[in-house]
Amino acid sequence: MLILLLFLPNILAYQIENENIVCFIHNNNLLENITLEFKNFENNKSTFYITLPQNVKILNISSNYPIDGYSAVFQDGTSNIAVAFEKPLPINKTVSLTLTCLVKDCIWKGYDYYQFITNFPIIGKNVKIKLYLPPGAVIVYPNLITPEGYEITGDGKHQIIVWNLKPKSEFIMTTSLRFAYAPYTPITNKEKKDNNIIIFLILLSGSIAFVAYERFKRIKINKEKNQIYDNYLEIKGQLAEKNKQISDLEDKCRFLEEEVGKLKNIIEEKDKVICEMSKKVEEYLKEIKLLGKEKEDLINNITELKAKIEKLKDENEKLKNIIDKYKDSEKGILLNFLTDDEKKIIKLIKEHKYITQKDIVSLTRMSKSKVSRIVSELEERGIVKKEKVGRINMLTLTDEADNLI
Repeated sequence: MLILLLFLPNILAYQIENENIVCFIHNNNLLENITLEFKNFENNKSTFYITLPQNVKILNISSNYPIDGYSAVFQDGTSNIAVAFEKPLPINKTVSLTLTCLVKDCIWKGYDYYQFITNFPIIGKNVKIKLYLPPGAVIVYPNLITPEGYEITGDGKHQIIVWNLKPKSEFIMTTSLRFAYAPYTPITNKEKKDNNIIIFLILLSGSIAFVAYERFKRIKINKEKNQIYDNYLEIKGQLAEKNKQISDLEDKCRFLEEEVGKLKNIIEEKDKVICEMSKKVEEYLKEIKLLGKEKEDLINNITELKAKIEKLKDENEKLKNIIDKYKDSEKGILLNFLTDDEKKIIKLIKEHKYITQKDIVSLTRMSKSKVSRIVSELEERGIVKKEKVGRINMLTLTDEADNLI
């Protein structure tokens, strides 16, 4: 008979792929071996929790992932187990965990048979349960085995009951059967009926008590869990805020250290500049002293030069007078050497500054050949020169003659 008792809390951080349960009935006790293969989907998760709806003794736990330790609380027919790993579980990788224990209070002796009843936690996607009877023991009344969907097999020494399950959700599976050591005497139909009633009442009362306890415990655990989670979120938020403040302060410290380093470099560069400027100031002071001395020498030289200039001015004035007298005399000499016709032509050229031979012929009424001869002589003597103005040859006085006449 299958009685659905209670769904275990779903652990959202894990996904249990395979669950293998192997049990041996021995000396009225149950030797149980539960192997779980699960994957973790939460960061920094290093603790695994499981509740066994059994009265467990002598617990041993092993895993393919290093275990730091485990704890178990046994109370009112249940065993709450917490397994702590040495480091956070890997993300999306299969971890194997094996629990080996001794289960008490699951076998009762009847008149000529043994009654076996216990609860198994069904929490995997694929579940296989193998129950080994003691050597020489056989199933009594297979129709009384619960739950259904089992297979009876053997290994030559033990009779084995096997369940292969693919549950859609987690639940508690209550398993019940009778076995006896061969040979045995079958009981009467009345005894069967009485025993079935007793078993049903036992299962019903145990189930009701277990359901009530589990519900009460779940409410209490969920309340405490929610409170702890709220406290965790609050502390996590405060910690994040403090970490942000620390990060901001560290950034400010790094910025200030960089600024201090820059200022040190600037101060060192300024010190170097000041040192160089001090050296240059000393050099400039020395140069100023030298320039002051040179200035005094220049002033003395200027005074001497001024005296010499005054002297030269006097001498220059005397020379000017001599030159003027020379020019006057030279002018008189030049005019004394000119004929009247030459003087007349020179006068016309002086008045017009530029004039053609044709105009001279017209103004002086001299012959063309005579004017040409006189102009040629004056050119040879450096008194007159020809300059081309456009396409016309013009006559003008030389600079020297212009100054003298």
